[in-house]
Amino acid sequence: MYKKSRARYFFLMPGVVWILAFTFFPLIFSLYLSFTNANMRNFTQATWNLVGFQNYASIGSDLRVGETVVTSLYLTVGSTLLTLILGTFLAWLFNHDLPGLRIFRSILTMPLFAAPIALGFMGLILFNETSGSINSIISAVQNLFQNVVYPQSAITRARGLVGQIMGIYNQIRAIAQTAVNSATLANPRALEQTLLSRNPLQIPNVSANFQSVYQPLPPPTDASPAMRNVIDMSDAAAQAAMKRAIAIDAIADQELRAAEQMLNELQSAAPGTAPMIGAQGAAWLVRAHAYTQAALADSMRLRAIDLANSGAEMKFNASSSVNTRQDTGMMMQRR
Repeated sequence: MYKKSRARYFFLMPGVVWILAFTFFPLIFSLYLSFTNANMRNFTQATWNLVGFQNYASIGSDLRVGETVVTSLYLTVGSTLLTLILGTFLAWLFNHDLPGLRIFRSILTMPLFAAPIALGFMGLILFNETSGSINSIISAVQNLFQNVVYPQSAITRARGLVGQIMGIYNQIRAIAQTAVNSATLANPRALEQTLLSRNPLQIPNVSANFQSVYQPLPPPTDASPAMRNVIDMSDAAAQAAMKRAIAIDAIADQELRAAEQMLNELQSAAPGTAPMIGAQGAAWLVRAHAYTQAALADSMRLRAIDLANSGAEMKFNASSSVNTRQDTGMMMQRR
């Protein structure tokens, strides 16, 4: 019983909303505006301010109030009286049996039926399956997209090109997966497997594998401080390059997978979405260029370390020559 009583309010809701929106709200809003200085110039900018009863106080002295009242009375009374008199006359006329009244009644009520008929006829014209204006516009837009914007021949060529690129991509992936490991002993083989793993989780294992092959830093009793500094810097640069190589291999694999996904999407993508996928591919190209620059920086760092080692070696040789000459001179003086 309670649900039935609530259902009545739901059926009343459209009428209530209509009355609130188009009767009570305009009335209340107009009453609010009467206490402001709103006019046609500042109404759209919502820059009016509250002025209290100033508008009501100026009614007696404002000449526009009289003109407004006269115009309102003219429109209200004139339209009401004209409608009332004409309607009363027609009602009286139709209530009498006069000659030709049926014809006159038909003529008078004809506009009531003309509007729906004209509307239906316009609908038949607009929505006709063969010659309707709506279907003609839709067909013209469809032909524009099929023949000019996204012609089927261009879509077919583009998808064929994507298929060719996929074939080249598969060749690149096969080349990248070619086995290049060559070490035979245990320690070099472990280091080589780490370097070729293409797995960034193997980066922490580089240091241990590196020391097992190239030996750890000699203790202070076996080398001079300068020599230990050179060895430590050379080992650090070599290990950093090895770690970066593993990271770049992993990044390359991710890029290849992203390229494969984009190519697969391009083969079946709608014409309108292809530019977005192309823009994504361009972004990936910029990233790949950045990674290439990082790899080039690593190569330059290794080259710098090699040059520094060569300079240090010449310095050590010069220092050793000086020490040798000094030792030889001291031995000759003793004799």
